[in-house]
Amino acid sequence: MMNVTWSKCGGRELPPPSLPKGVHRVKKITKNGPLYYFYAWRGGPNFWTSTFRDPRDPEFLIAFADAVRTRFSSQYMPPQMVDDFLDSTAMPTGERTKADYRLWALRFAHEFADDPAKLWENPKSRGELNEWRAKWKDSPEQPHLTGPS
Repeated sequence: MMNVTWSKCGGRELPPPSLPKGVHRVKKITKNGPLYYFYAWRGGPNFWTSTFRDPRDPEFLIAFADAVRTRFSSQYMPPQMVDDFLDSTAMPTGERTKADYRLWALRFAHEFADDPAKLWENPKSRGELNEWRAKWKDSPEQPHLTGPS
C-alpha cells in the first residue's frame, strides 16, 4: 500500500490537492515568485492564473467548467475546433510548417463542417478520417491553397 501524506487543516485531515482531469498546469518563474497558468487541456484556452500550485477556490472549478463546456458541446463544430487549434500554442513555430498545418486544417474544417466535433472523440470515426485523407495519398505534391479545396 502506498504511503499517502495528508495535510491537517483546522483539526481535519484533507486529501492531497489534485487538479480536475485534463487540466494542464504551466509554471513560470517571475521576479515575485512562481506563477501558475492553468489551461483547460494541453494547447487549450487559459482559464486561470494563480500563485498557488493547486488552487482550491470554487471559482477555479467554475472557470474550468466554463472553459471545457464549448469543447464538449454538440454545437462545437470542426470549423470552430480548427480555429481554436490554429490560435493555440500547439501550432508549430516554423512558417512553412504553419502554412501546411493551416492548409490541412482548413481542408478538414471544410470537409467535415456539418459534423459535430464530439464525433471525433469516438475511435470508430478514425476510419472516416483515414478515407478522407487517402484522397491525397497518390499525389506527391499538394497545391498551396489560400482556403479549403
